[in-house]
Amino acid sequence: MPQQQELTQLQLDAKGLYTNPNDLSKVPVGALLDATNIVIDRDGIAEQRRGMQTYGTSLTLGSDVVDSMFSYQDRLILHYGSTFAYDSTGTGTWSTYSGSFPIPTGAFAVRSSQANKNIYFTTSIGIQKLAVINGTIIPAGTPQGLDGSGTTTGAGGWFPDQTQVAYRIVWGYVDANDNTILGAPSERIIVANNSGGSKNVSLTFTIPDGITTSYFYQVYRSPTSVDLATTPNDEMQLVIQLNPTAGEIAAQSVTLTDAVPDELKGATIYTAASQQGIGQSNFTPPIAIDFTTFKNFTFYANTIGKQFIDLTLLSVGAPSGLLLNDTITIGGLTYTAKAVENAAAAEFRLFTTGTPSENIDTTARSLVHVINTYASNTTLYAYYVSGFNDLPGQILLQERGIGGTAFTLSVSRPSAWYFTTSTSTNDTFPARVYISKFQQPEAVPLLNSLDIGSADKPILRILALRDSVFVFKTDGVFRITGDDLTTFAVTPWDNTVNLRSPEAAVLLNNQIYCFTTQGVIAVSETGSSIVSRPIENTLLTISADQYTTFDAVTFAVSYESDRKYILNTISSIGDTTSTQSFTYNYITNSWTRWVFPRNVTAGILNPTDNKLYMASGDVGFPFIYQERKMFNETDFADDQFSVSITASSGLTVNVNSTTNILAGYTLTQNFNKSTITAVVDATTLLVSDTISWNVATALIYKPIDISIEWTPIHGGNPTLTKLFQEVIYFFSKPDFDQMTVSFSSNFSQAAESFTIEPASSQAGWGVDPWGDGPWGGGEGQLQPLRTWVPLEKCRAHWILMRLQKSQALTTFALNGIMVATRSMSYRFK
Repeated sequence: MPQQQELTQLQLDAKGLYTNPNDLSKVPVGALLDATNIVIDRDGIAEQRRGMQTYGTSLTLGSDVVDSMFSYQDRLILHYGSTFAYDSTGTGTWSTYSGSFPIPTGAFAVRSSQANKNIYFTTSIGIQKLAVINGTIIPAGTPQGLDGSGTTTGAGGWFPDQTQVAYRIVWGYVDANDNTILGAPSERIIVANNSGGSKNVSLTFTIPDGITTSYFYQVYRSPTSVDLATTPNDEMQLVIQLNPTAGEIAAQSVTLTDAVPDELKGATIYTAASQQGIGQSNFTPPIAIDFTTFKNFTFYANTIGKQFIDLTLLSVGAPSGLLLNDTITIGGLTYTAKAVENAAAAEFRLFTTGTPSENIDTTARSLVHVINTYASNTTLYAYYVSGFNDLPGQILLQERGIGGTAFTLSVSRPSAWYFTTSTSTNDTFPARVYISKFQQPEAVPLLNSLDIGSADKPILRILALRDSVFVFKTDGVFRITGDDLTTFAVTPWDNTVNLRSPEAAVLLNNQIYCFTTQGVIAVSETGSSIVSRPIENTLLTISADQYTTFDAVTFAVSYESDRKYILNTISSIGDTTSTQSFTYNYITNSWTRWVFPRNVTAGILNPTDNKLYMASGDVGFPFIYQERKMFNETDFADDQFSVSITASSGLTVNVNSTTNILAGYTLTQNFNKSTITAVVDATTLLVSDTISWNVATALIYKPIDISIEWTPIHGGNPTLTKLFQEVIYFFSKPDFDQMTVSFSSNFSQAAESFTIEPASSQAGWGVDPWGDGPWGGGEGQLQPLRTWVPLEKCRAHWILMRLQKSQALTTFALNGIMVATRSMSYRFK
């Protein structure tokens, strides 16, 4: 039998939650089983979190919830359902943008990336762009040039007789942030001069949808060929740049005369072979699940292209070629071959007087023009894609926008055409990344792509660190390194990590924190490490198969200045919004658990004011919450609302309404405050202090419920029966009226509770002038609070201790505890 001796267990530390290890032998000093609504931001000190208050006006959400929050030009932008809204005043007055912008198929939320002072969004109708906070959200990129035609004109000019020349049209505009956005060039418009003398050229070309008078068109011209039998090359130079007029836009076409002599030609077109080449055409970005910007290139991941059909006209004329009155039906509209072109009637011209090659070329071009200008056709474009070294007659049929439904194709004379499918398809590449041009996020050539891992395993997230891009797929993590399009390369990084909850992957401290099948891990340039081991059992439970909403509901917020990863997730089967938040501080290596005043669905750390914002998931409370961060006593409450005091006497206060008020809330007016002890009826409250209240407006504050429970306290030997005598709590400058302490033991498991009070309650933060005392008690006087262990709990192998606080506008800093015990015996019943 051991000799009785005094045992003192000091826990002058706070280490956060440790629910996974053996709590009798493998937890560090200061480990907690419950750490609700506290932070451990200073080494070894537990303090309560800052509160959240309602921000701005209510949102008109209907049955939707906010799924994404963004910060742009010092304002917040929200997305819910298919709507974007923004803070139009900087104080929470929400205005909606015009348009409908659904979440991309397969994603849980809209994502954003900022480049060139613009913000871009992923949606099911393609990448969208905003250049000024109160502007209009528009599709990223500029439409590709369409069809055109030209003839010689005038009595003299630069165009020599018996030669040919080629044109391309490029559309562009300069956005509000002075970025020049150029589109892909049009088809080659070939003009021949066999008039017998030098001429100028009358050029006509079609205007795509979406063009306004703020856009410009650029006309590029090739060198003339040596003769009519030689095709002009693609080394084109700028000859005309103008803005379309409102009349031209209404008519869908521009007609102009090119009278520019060769010596006045300007810059070479960017797609010339001597420049970037036609393979580097500035196509608009595809639909993407996610994207990121790295070294001034934008990477689009898990992509979907436009609906299209490749079509080739094989021959014109008998016996098997296209004949007059033959038809082709595209997207439900029928086009007919006629001797004269009439776009208004959906009739294209059948050419028969040239060579077979010329007849195919000119007939196909006529069909393209009619498709593009037929008024009933509003869903697709035709592009003549035969190059100067290609066989004639090649046509691309493609939807005008992106994200639309499939269209069909049928022909009355199949022998005249070649196509492999009668229903359009789109290029869907779940494992592909497309890369924009340098500093041109809206220019995405089709050749600029990387395939990542298995083609059938989709990319879930793509995030860029300082020196590499990490791609999270269902078959592991991959890394993209390099400096430009010539050096970007993919290497497998960790095939043992499979991402869960894509919205829980965020950047923090030049690492990617994310939730995976191994729990929360931190991915860096040097490797990956598990950080959620202390609470692994808790997280694995709520992410198990029966918790079917976990992946969709869980999201994270990165709080750089507080060094926190905030994992917002479910707590019960069937939860459709986040009901709790596990918060990790990577400096103190500690986990705590927060419960916000309402369930939440999205959040952001706003860099403008360095405050946390969260979206309420309560359909009856469609508001945004803002972190309290005034560094005074008002930081330490959650919801607040106003009431009108109508009368008071002693501890009784009459107000206009007690709706939503509960006992434990705090009533304040000017510098007066008192805890509400009871709600008597619809207009009557009881408070804890006799105060002379004014008949005027007052504020009600909801407290933040704090709960701290230590792992079993056993004095270092859980096998030995002990006599637990007293406990001392060490606080730094306590600012609370009372706390509730609870004890239980392995012999007496029912908790017994009572209250403790500081020796002298502080006046409250915010009462003394700023600067007269230290914020947070960091340099304040330590105050020990001593209490006894209840009689029924004092004899045990170990005791469990809980500390609870529920009082608004007060706080604390707990530096540790001391438990005095006396060893007794190994014998017990």
